[in-house]
Amino acid sequence: MGLLRLTVKNALEHLAPGWMAQRYLLRIEAASMAEKEISLLPLLCRADSIAVDVGANQGLYVHHLLPLVSQVIAFEPLPAMQAQLRRIYADKIRLEPVALSRAPGRAQLRMPAGNPSWATMAQTNKLELAQPDKAIETVDAEVRTLDSYDLHNVSLVKIDVEGNEEAVLDGAAATLARERPNLIIEVEERHNTGSVLRVARFLGNLSYEGFFLLDGALKPISSFDAAHDQDIHNVGLQGKVGRYINNFIYVPRERVGTLLSAYHPAQDVQ
Repeated sequence: MGLLRLTVKNALEHLAPGWMAQRYLLRIEAASMAEKEISLLPLLCRADSIAVDVGANQGLYVHHLLPLVSQVIAFEPLPAMQAQLRRIYADKIRLEPVALSRAPGRAQLRMPAGNPSWATMAQTNKLELAQPDKAIETVDAEVRTLDSYDLHNVSLVKIDVEGNEEAVLDGAAATLARERPNLIIEVEERHNTGSVLRVARFLGNLSYEGFFLLDGALKPISSFDAAHDQDIHNVGLQGKVGRYINNFIYVPRERVGTLLSAYHPAQDVQ
């Protein structure tokens, strides 16, 4: 974000916070139309439980999770996004200003200048190739594992970490085994080749079954074909165009029947 644009944005947030909040909510609602999986949240969450948002960014999922659960814990390592989450949601959420991975420590997050939604600590994610005309910025962040928080009564974990999802899952294995939460995970071959299959195998070993939404129906992960369902030509700086499946729903095997009987295509956001 240019210095002038950032100065104007900061001034508006100070002088017209209500207008800026309304503008933010309008952007969130527009973005929600492209995230069809949001329609499943009422089926994946329990009202008396915790929802965990790993890679909360601007708060798209936070916004939709708040009415559905008793607490939202948002993990967001970027200071600019932390400030936005605090400004909009204040004490409505528990904000953890860290990145999650498989081991504690510190890491450099990389992102194209002005594009925090693409921030990643995954070295397999070749940001330089995706946006060759953009300078790559780095942000130093504390790293922890989800297991280190020893969370209880978790009904949903959403993960969007631009290629580092396998490391997040490794660091959450005890939580998944104990809590058996439902999962929504963004996994993209362009960020980490072979990751869709590896994630499916990892979670299959924990007795999870995977699905994705296509044309209003829940399809089993076994029917996913990266060449057809994740065509690199159907995604870019402006988001998805055409057919591009990158969000996957994982449910503990013992609850699959409940989900499938409760889900109706009419609920899907078009």
